[in-house]
Amino acid sequence: MNIRYLSGTVVFLLLVLSHSFCFAQTERDSLLTFRTTAEAKALPRLMAELANTYYREDIGIMKAYLDTAFSLVDDTPALDMVRLYHYSGDYYDRIARYDSAVYFYKAAVNSATTAQDDVGKAKAISRIGLVYYKSGKYDLSSEHLIEAIKIAEQTGHRETISNCYGYLGHLNYGQKKFDEAIKYQKMSKQINIEDGDFHRAATSDVNIGNAYHQLDQLDSSLYYLQSALDYYVSIGDTLSQSYPLNNMAMVYNQQDKYEESIAFLERGLAIRTKYNEPRGICFGLNYIGLNYREMGQFEKAIDYYERSIEQAIPIDYVLLMENSYEGLAECHAMLNQFEQAYEYQKKLNVISDTLFNRDKLQSLADAQTKYETEKKENEIKLLNTQNQLQAAIIAQDNLYLIGAGGLIAFILILGGLLFRQRDLKNRAALEREKTKLKTEQIRAVISS
Repeated sequence: MNIRYLSGTVVFLLLVLSHSFCFAQTERDSLLTFRTTAEAKALPRLMAELANTYYREDIGIMKAYLDTAFSLVDDTPALDMVRLYHYSGDYYDRIARYDSAVYFYKAAVNSATTAQDDVGKAKAISRIGLVYYKSGKYDLSSEHLIEAIKIAEQTGHRETISNCYGYLGHLNYGQKKFDEAIKYQKMSKQINIEDGDFHRAATSDVNIGNAYHQLDQLDSSLYYLQSALDYYVSIGDTLSQSYPLNNMAMVYNQQDKYEESIAFLERGLAIRTKYNEPRGICFGLNYIGLNYREMGQFEKAIDYYERSIEQAIPIDYVLLMENSYEGLAECHAMLNQFEQAYEYQKKLNVISDTLFNRDKLQSLADAQTKYETEKKENEIKLLNTQNQLQAAIIAQDNLYLIGAGGLIAFILILGGLLFRQRDLKNRAALEREKTKLKTEQIRAVISS
């Protein structure tokens, strides 16, 4: 995966997180004020809403409020449970536990169905689609996003429709269908502009600019990225400014405008440092090093590459480490510092092997999973076959037993009949002998 493609993917996900940051504190203050007068049955939803205000700022506090909300659930209306389940899904999505996220979003869908809350249902389904996108299940993602759009269109909930178009745009970006990505992002942006949601429109501009960059339509890319940057500056959203800044820097680098590229990267780097985003800092330092290397200023390039590695090692950012070691090896070679170049080349080989081995291990893990699955399926089939065979044998044995039992019963009955018949014959013969004897006795008496 190249750096500009990776950066475009990361930008989208970070912009999703940052949208409502500016309004969190005001909303939180209102909720805390309302908490003192709220009825008991309203407390779970209140805690859930408070949790949501910490989604961008402090994920630990968010979880604490969600746990409190669940502990207070007692005959809570299904409509309130929709929010609680939905925000729980957001929490697990935020920490990349996607199975748990899907579980809670589906619970939100069920509660929304019970409460006849079609808007909540569409929102939860759209989030399921987003989670499936993040976990690489593109077919399931597309299926859920389209379903969410259909429900949202019936209810007229344009925000959800816009979000789904944006998600579909990035789904196509992830599949490198950049023309389709641009189409959906523009559809999302149009709705946002019509509804006056210019922050989301700016998010669409960043994603459109990234897609044009992938298509090497650099002027179009710069136009949309500059549009987003101007908006973020106008509202004072400092963090969001770093995303178009970095992507514009990559476009200027591709145009061989290295000074402009460095200037934009330094602005983005200052913001990422302020907000303590290690991966963003690594990227900025590495890309500044790349610009200096291509300008032939190898000493400066070495300085930035080494700083990038210092930031990358603690967070195991192996891809950026590989790029930095490659740059260091080349820069030292260009300065005829061959011993240092050799050392960094060895480190590069180790990192490359690490990446290869990780990919290999992942492939092996996937193959093992597939093997275990097929093995399990075959065992189940074999077990079913054995069960069927065993059942057939048992049935056959039962037939034999029934037949043998019937034969024995027949023999016993026949033997009984024969024995009875013989007994009757013997009794008849005995009676005849008795009669004969009596007759002879009578005759003897008469003779006497």
